[in-house]
Amino acid sequence: MTVQVDPPEVACSLSDEEKRARRALARRTLIPHIIETQEIEHGLKLVFLQSEAVRSSVEALVGMERECCAFLTFTITPPGEALTLTIEGLPEAGAIIGSFIEQLQGH
Repeated sequence: MTVQVDPPEVACSLSDEEKRARRALARRTLIPHIIETQEIEHGLKLVFLQSEAVRSSVEALVGMERECCAFLTFTITPPGEALTLTIEGLPEAGAIIGSFIEQLQGH
């Protein structure tokens, strides 16, 4: 028997107010610590200077984002000199990933 699982809907489940709060959190806790950004096919790679505080902030934000954006894949590399967060999604998620890029450019 084959069970077909529909992919998650490509839409953020946060309200506009929740999105504003999430962006403000990212601006305070993550964006200042980014040392490199790279657009990749269907995604974005962010590199942070490794520290326990930054790692905790990245993990906390990724945990929240996984709840509202289940259609995206968030991958955190193992610790080293730098911490890398890769955000990827289907081509249909391009607009939402693009909003992450706009946030970075607007900081």
